[in-house]
Amino acid sequence: MITWLTTVYNTAKADREGGRPLEISVEKLDVNGFTAKQEPGGYNVVAPSVFYGFPMGSSSNGSAASSTGTTEESSSVTPQRRLLLIFICITGNSRLIYSFPRNFAVWIDRIVPRWMFHVGQNLILDSDLYLLHVEIMDAGVSNWQKACFVPTKSDALVIAFRKWLKKYAGGQTDWGTKFTGTLPPTPPKEQLMD
Repeated sequence: MITWLTTVYNTAKADREGGRPLEISVEKLDVNGFTAKQEPGGYNVVAPSVFYGFPMGSSSNGSAASSTGTTEESSSVTPQRRLLLIFICITGNSRLIYSFPRNFAVWIDRIVPRWMFHVGQNLILDSDLYLLHVEIMDAGVSNWQKACFVPTKSDALVIAFRKWLKKYAGGQTDWGTKFTGTLPPTPPKEQLMD
């Protein structure tokens, strides 16, 4: 299971139109996993299947920076909100369960149950998994670096995990004797999604 637990602070919102690149750098990579830094927080991977992080930092000074570089002070101190993201990783299956604090469209929770959003999100992820399965079958496990060019700093966690797999796990996660490293032939999409 991969979990991501972080604290979200009720402070001034950053400039949503400006956007900016994610500056993520890997600080340490060893047999136990790796750590990465993204100001003001960081991420930890306990290989091969636990991921957790604090992208907003573990403490707050009550201010938030916008993309223009200015800092706005929070007018009042409010209780900390928590965010939870869980990926259930079982070979051949995937599910995402998440809980984000809402700061917009709060009224929709009165009409549509929260679990309905999980159903829709998992449909999107499952279709992505199908595409990834087809691409891996085409490229092969050992040829991923040529097939998957990931040049940005925001891809540092993906690159670090692939490096960890190559250096410490022989290019793939060892799931014991139950599974082999080779992928089965691609079944029809409907069967693969089941």
